[in-house]
Amino acid sequence: MPVNNIPSYNEYGQKAKSEIRQYFTIWSIKDLVAQTNFQQEAHCHPLLYQLCWITEGEATVEIDTEHYKLSKNIFLLIKPNVVHGTKFSELYEGYMIHFSEDFFSIYSQINQFFSHILQASHRDEPIVISLNDDTANELDIIFSKVSKTYEESSFIKNELIRSYLNTVLLKVYESHGIKNENKLKSNSITLYNNFIHILENYVLEKKSVKDYAKMLNISPAYLNMVTKSEVKKTAGEVIRGRTILEAQRMLIFTTSSISEIAYKLNFDDSSYFWKLFKKITGLSPKEYRLNYNSQTL
Repeated sequence: MPVNNIPSYNEYGQKAKSEIRQYFTIWSIKDLVAQTNFQQEAHCHPLLYQLCWITEGEATVEIDTEHYKLSKNIFLLIKPNVVHGTKFSELYEGYMIHFSEDFFSIYSQINQFFSHILQASHRDEPIVISLNDDTANELDIIFSKVSKTYEESSFIKNELIRSYLNTVLLKVYESHGIKNENKLKSNSITLYNNFIHILENYVLEKKSVKDYAKMLNISPAYLNMVTKSEVKKTAGEVIRGRTILEAQRMLIFTTSSISEIAYKLNFDDSSYFWKLFKKITGLSPKEYRLNYNSQTL
C-alpha cells in the first residue's frame, strides 16, 4: 500500500488503475529518460513490476530508504508498491519493462521460477544483479528481440515475449545462486507470496499474526513456520518490519508529524510506536527524519 501523497502510476506519469490484466510494455530507456528530463520523482506502481536492463551509462535509484548505483550489465527488478525515484546520466541506455504478475501466471513453470527469484530477496528489497559479460551479451540480444517483437502485430507476440523472458529469468535465476530445488517445489513459497500480498493491502489495519493466518486459512504456528523458512523471521517480525517501512516512507516523503504517522498506522500508543521504530531502525523517528534530510542536502 503506497504512502499518501506519493504518486501512483501504471507507468511513470500515467494514473494507476484499480485493476490491470495481462499487462506488458517495454521502453527504450534512452527515449524514456529524455521525456522526463533524466529524472523520475518518487512514485510507485501498485500493480506492476518494473524491470530494468542497463547496457550503457549510470543511474542512481532511490528505493524506499536505500540508494543504488546502477551501471552496465545490471539487472534490476522492483516489486509493486515500492516507492522509488531515479536520476539518469545523459548517456544512459537499456530497456525498461512494466508487467503485471498475471502476465506470467498462466505459465506455471515460468511463474515458479519468477516467484522464487522474488523471494530470494527480503520483503520489499529490489533484485539487483550484476551479470558477467558473456551472460550480459546474451541478455542484450534477448531484450532486443523482446523490443522488436513488442512492436509487431503478430497474434502470438505475447507468447514469444513470454518465451524470451523465460530465458532471461532462467539466466537471472542461475546467476542469483539459488540451488535448493526442493525449496523451489515447496508450497511455502506460494503461501509466503500470498501472505505478503495480503500484508500489503492490510498493513495499516491489521497487526496480528492471527488475523493474517485466518485470511490464509492456516494456523498462526504454520504461518510462522513458512516465514521462518522463507526469510528466517517470524510472521510477527515480518508484519512489524513492513509497518515500520511504511513509517519510514511517511517520514521521508511526507511532512506528517510523528504523532500523525503513529495515528495513521493505527498505533494507539505513540510511545510504543517510537520504541518499536527505534528497535528496528536503531534511530528514533525524529532522528531518522533528520538523518535522512541531512544526507540529501
